[in-house]
Amino acid sequence: MERLFILYGEQSAGKTSTLCKVFELLSGHKLTKKEPQPDFRIVFQVGKKWVYIATYGDSVGVIQTNFEFFNQKPHGNTIIYEYNDKSFITIDNQRLKEINPNICISACRIYKNGTPNTIYDEVNKQIMNFLPVTRGIQWIAKIKGKGTRKENKVINTDSDTALQIVSEIIKECIF
Repeated sequence: MERLFILYGEQSAGKTSTLCKVFELLSGHKLTKKEPQPDFRIVFQVGKKWVYIATYGDSVGVIQTNFEFFNQKPHGNTIIYEYNDKSFITIDNQRLKEINPNICISACRIYKNGTPNTIYDEVNKQIMNFLPVTRGIQWIAKIKGKGTRKENKVINTDSDTALQIVSEIIKECIF
């Protein structure tokens, strides 16, 4: 893997919504309410590079599963989607092993109810132990927005943060 981006913040800060926006901006596909599902792990191409996104990020175990996904060694029950030709398909471990990740993006909750969560230290340990990243790791803060949850729909997507991530990825894909 060349780059790892970790979008971190507290519960309900809008990390998943922001990563959905990143996917939409990079793929050109507007997600529907539950497409492919509220949280997801997905692979898709931007130019000649493969991007992996994991919107899950609530616990150390979930982050570990994300890193196994990035290392192309997910658990047997991990659902992974590939976005290709304007459709989502569920892929198996064999297909995942055929696709080498260039850029990986993960959500990560490091605050819970305003107090630091031990996940930050655990994530750093896991990165050092499990993820060879050749061109660097970038932590990006997702500050809780003014939006609220309304009828299970998150409305606090941070477009500026999404655009920051997208611009970094586009730079990686061009150079």
